Amino acid sequence: MPNYAAKLSSAYVSSELIAEFIAALPMVVREIYGDRSLTAYYGWACNLHSDLLYKPMAVSLDVFPYFIEDSVEQRIYEIGGSDLLVEFPDSSLSILLCHESDIHLDGEDDVAINQIVARFPQLGFRSAEEWKSVHRNESNAEPPSSAG
Repeated sequence: MPNYAAKLSSAYVSSELIAEFIAALPMVVREIYGDRSLTAYYGWACNLHSDLLYKPMAVSLDVFPYFIEDSVEQRIYEIGGSDLLVEFPDSSLSILLCHESDIHLDGEDDVAINQIVARFPQLGFRSAEEWKSVHRNESNAEPPSSAG
């Protein structure tokens, strides 16, 4: 289910698409903010003691791909199976790589959010209202006919 509290949520996507998004993220962030560090947080379903979850970790853009790689290799973070929250300068943009195999974009920086959405059309980002409409239409659909 999309996170209705987030500004935009992607469709449910494969771990491969999430990995592609993660790999491209440093370049996209550089285009938006320049060469700044981000803050990462291990979240729900990460394989860590609960006291270590949601602790801020400053990660430079150059190191971010290795941070993800190490987190996956150490079985701390599972792409599409656990939460990793990434925040950018002044918390103006946050990206939740969700344990439900979707991605949530939130924050006040609509320009950055729109650039990310435009850059990754294959992820199918939509607002909460758009997702609610999709789900209403799906639940109102007629069941398939058995007549043949």
